[in-house]
Amino acid sequence: DKRLDNIFASICASDEHPNEEQRKFLEHFLRRLKLEVLEQQQDRVNQCEKEPLLDLVHGYPGTGKSRLIQWMRTLMEDGLGWVHGIQFICLAFQNAMAAHINGYTIHHWSGIPTRPKHGKNTGDRRKQSIKCQALRVVILDEISMDSVELLGALEYVIRKATRVNGTYKKRGDGTTRAFGGANVVMCGDFWQFRPVKGTWLYSDPDEIEAGLGKDSMRLFWNEGVDTIRTGWILTQLVRCRDVWYNSFLQ
Repeated sequence: DKRLDNIFASICASDEHPNEEQRKFLEHFLRRLKLEVLEQQQDRVNQCEKEPLLDLVHGYPGTGKSRLIQWMRTLMEDGLGWVHGIQFICLAFQNAMAAHINGYTIHHWSGIPTRPKHGKNTGDRRKQSIKCQALRVVILDEISMDSVELLGALEYVIRKATRVNGTYKKRGDGTTRAFGGANVVMCGDFWQFRPVKGTWLYSDPDEIEAGLGKDSMRLFWNEGVDTIRTGWILTQLVRCRDVWYNSFLQ
């Protein structure tokens, strides 16, 4: 806890420190990390009734979403010694987006094929299980570019690949959490591009056929514990000081 607090304090004291909107989210993220570390130290994993993160961070260009991802990585890497690709993963739809956050594309990391063959559209379960052995945080950037079919397949893959023992996959009542109980933070701007192929997340949920796509729509549009648990709206422009350009973005 002390190490995490020191890293967070250094982030807040840096020249590019978080604004109030960003800081509130980071404090929320930090609390979850501390809770899980404490439960692990006390051999009480999944004993607390608090749900893992299933959060959406929304903001138009220049409001600091990518910077927020960098700070989350700093907390996990420097504060906990976690390794990208083992305890946490940063994902995006396109190569350029993934490179911007030093992560992977969803297809590359998950093994979900871009063109399903022989009816197999979710990839190799054994390889996925290895990747999810210690996975605790999934960060999805540019969520508006993900089709409901792809997001549904990713949720299914992580949920199925996550083991039950020693994880947050199952609740006390026996129900299975979305994404197998991993903490999920989705960042994006729904005013930007829709997916090139597939169904947009802002489509009418009632018009989506049953399946993995329908399941992913429930994350956004249903009620209950397996929908977005906390929404964060970033409004303060931090990338540019040009008044005219910022007003144009708004």
